[in-house]
Amino acid sequence: MKFKYSFAILNICFCSNLFATEVTKLTLDVGLQHDNNVTNALSNIDKIEDTLAQANVAWKMQNEYTLGKMVSMGANIKHSQFNELTRMNNTQIGGFISYGWQNQFNYLAPFYKVTVKYNNESFNDEARNSKIWQLDFVASKRITHKLTSQLGLSGVSKSSRKQIFNNRQIAAFANIDYQFSQSITAYLGLNYAKGQLTTMARAYDCQEQMAYQAEKYKKYANKAWQDTQMSKDYCGDWWVYQFDGQTKSMVLGGNYLINHKMSLDLSFLSANAKADYGATYKRNNINLALIYLF
Repeated sequence: MKFKYSFAILNICFCSNLFATEVTKLTLDVGLQHDNNVTNALSNIDKIEDTLAQANVAWKMQNEYTLGKMVSMGANIKHSQFNELTRMNNTQIGGFISYGWQNQFNYLAPFYKVTVKYNNESFNDEARNSKIWQLDFVASKRITHKLTSQLGLSGVSKSSRKQIFNNRQIAAFANIDYQFSQSITAYLGLNYAKGQLTTMARAYDCQEQMAYQAEKYKKYANKAWQDTQMSKDYCGDWWVYQFDGQTKSMVLGGNYLINHKMSLDLSFLSANAKADYGATYKRNNINLALIYLF
């Protein structure tokens, strides 16, 4: 299960404040992220920390074709460049189409949306190349003029060049954001997902001593694959394991609107994953991004 910054400032399009029939947006965001467990390691000795730079260009068009009903579509290209673990460098190209509606036309009425997304991920490590389909259902609601909320369900189907990186996942999530002022917004996101977990570990360490957990990993894993390229880059005999499991994650962040075209976003993501047989790992990310609206 690969963690991403799936939570963000709630960009909710309430039909009650859409005056234009069609709205088109083009955004660029660039940022830095620090990840304390890129390998999703179950053991501390197998954890690898790294810092990566990211750039994302996204285009979005939304059309309110009738009162209270809206169709949106978009596309994006994103590149992630790691400082040390360069084999994880990747480019994602994707798109989405969504349908949204309000049953009642007023300021506080809930807004519902169904979205289909597709992403193609290309890695320096070609074994991880993936095609990802995702289906989301989201209900959004303004609670006050400053506080908005969002509840949703998500299903993901990921098909990779190496089957060990395949994933079938279902998730439930909740987000809220609070606007302190015209320029400052804070947000909180909670997510629970059930599917497959992918973790990396050494069967033998740098002194060619067998890792005591290796046999347990092989016993309970759905699949195991020897990552020979990783073993060349880092000492030890590296393997990738896939388990059934669940993940709980939380993101806390804030957005500062610099002007009508530019904003700065800072967030912290904490994820806790647990394999069905009992092993766990934690992963924390800190992300800083500059977002520009053309």
